[in-house]
Amino acid sequence: MTDSPAMPPGPPNPPGYGYPQPPQPGYDRAWAAHQAQPAAPYGQPAAQPYAPPGAQPRFPAQPYPPAQQPYGHSPYAQPPYAQAPYPQAPYGQQQYRGGGQPPAERPSPAVLVGVTCWRLVIAFAAYTGYHAFAEDTGRPIECLRELSPLSSFVAMFVYLALAAHPFVTGLRRHEPRSGWLRGSTAIVLLLVAIVWATMMSGDYEGTASLYTHLVTPLLVLADWMFVGRSQATARWWYPLTWTVPLLAYLVFMIQADVTSYSSFLDPDSGDFLPMCLGMTAAVIAMGYALLGIGRLRTALSTDATGGP
Repeated sequence: MTDSPAMPPGPPNPPGYGYPQPPQPGYDRAWAAHQAQPAAPYGQPAAQPYAPPGAQPRFPAQPYPPAQQPYGHSPYAQPPYAQAPYPQAPYGQQQYRGGGQPPAERPSPAVLVGVTCWRLVIAFAAYTGYHAFAEDTGRPIECLRELSPLSSFVAMFVYLALAAHPFVTGLRRHEPRSGWLRGSTAIVLLLVAIVWATMMSGDYEGTASLYTHLVTPLLVLADWMFVGRSQATARWWYPLTWTVPLLAYLVFMIQADVTSYSSFLDPDSGDFLPMCLGMTAAVIAMGYALLGIGRLRTALSTDATGGP
């Protein structure tokens, strides 16, 4: 038997359907020579598929373009250590996580004690006026049909609740965030005082008249102007709703046939409706005056302290 002559290496298989075919191993070629070439290092052109000698690659490799750097800086430059990447606003101008301004700081014990004692004084003045009125009439329940003792009776419970508010909230606030109740109480008491002094020509000789028509209204007005802080958050529509308790009492007065105010509020008179409309407009104007006083007081206190 003679040795067969060596076969010259031939070209790879012709491409099929437009795709190059990988070279096939021959009897005189090691299989490792036809394995896939390792991936080229990063930034180097990728390995090209096998092409016959003299043929141009179908998809010539293109080198990666250099990374664009912003004006000579490193594309991954980091700010120096301990330097904030974003400027932070002062604490008073930051927005709270849940929206709005940050929560107010806990008031000092001296403020809580002072405001609580002040509210108890107002409650005691309101009780004194109602109690004296009940003793003068001898009818502690029936006297509540009239607006003067009724307003002092309600103010007593309102300011007792305000005095107890710090202890209910764990000494975090000395009053509720909304000033609607304080404003409504002040409007009713101021209306009682003004009507008593003008339309009814009343005097202040007795204890009931003095506390019901003068002392308690002035204390409540001072609380709105100088002591509380919730008037700063009063909404523009509060004065419109402060008329609701007075309109409710007007309906009760007509139904219960209260004659204490018949000299200027007589349902059988032709001037009843114009009088009611005029008093309602006066109450709304007085409410906006209180709203303006509260805003002015807050603005002055903010300017004096240099912050909110």
